[in-house]
Amino acid sequence: MRISRQVIVTLLLILWVVSMLLLACSSNDDGTQSQEQEDVVITIGNLSDLTGVAANAMELIDMALEDLVEHFNEENLIPGVELEVITYDGQYDPARDIPGYEWLRERGADLIWTPAPPAAATLKPRADEDKFMLFASAANLDELMPAGYTFSAGTIPEFQAYTLLDWLA
Repeated sequence: MRISRQVIVTLLLILWVVSMLLLACSSNDDGTQSQEQEDVVITIGNLSDLTGVAANAMELIDMALEDLVEHFNEENLIPGVELEVITYDGQYDPARDIPGYEWLRERGADLIWTPAPPAAATLKPRADEDKFMLFASAANLDELMPAGYTFSAGTIPEFQAYTLLDWLA
């Protein structure tokens, strides 16, 4: 079957018109093409201990978080996304977890990271109700169940305890 010259020219003309329409739809008001998108900023709320009993240990974890965010931003590891951190001093006091959660959310936190293990138990019901992501450095299994919006970035302490007890025996 042979395609006539008129059909080929018509198809090429249609493709050319469609491509011109697509180009026209993607231009700015001044007629130039826009390849840049506005950066998205993801704010990480850090519910940490700056002045309480665990401040010395948390200082290293907080520095690691800041360094990680700086590295991701400098190397553009997530194109079009800029990360920033805001920190609340929970003083390793469970009574300050809910005020810290609210304070971080009021200041625009998109998720909360906490290196303080007790915070996962305190905040899980609130995070699940608000459908707001909470990441803890460690959380007990019963603090994570039933599954919801609270996650553990590390291992489950009960599992480490069983391994340690087996090794001691």
